[in-house]
Amino acid sequence: LDWILSRDPTESPVGIINNGAICYLNSVVQLLYSIPSFRSIIESIDFCSLLHSCSTVESMKRILKSTFLALQKTFYALDHSRIPVDVSSLFESFQWKDEERNEQVDAA
Repeated sequence: LDWILSRDPTESPVGIINNGAICYLNSVVQLLYSIPSFRSIIESIDFCSLLHSCSTVESMKRILKSTFLALQKTFYALDHSRIPVDVSSLFESFQWKDEERNEQVDAA
């Protein structure tokens, strides 16, 4: 796993794996990642401290399933990965089922 997360910062960035019909999600993630102030806020969240301060298992589960933690993991991978990044943790945080990744939904 070390070789996967050992990209030199001077190397070209990697993309995001398209796990279904999610190109719109990939675009949004890459846009958010490209905003330094937003990325800094997400990266500064101290999830270890939040987990240590939890008083119930349910509150720990909520933190571990949070979209903010999934974004932090994704941003870390975009910074360090040598291979395209999998955003499955975002699907899980949205509580999407696997089959929903492939659905195109009209909002109209």
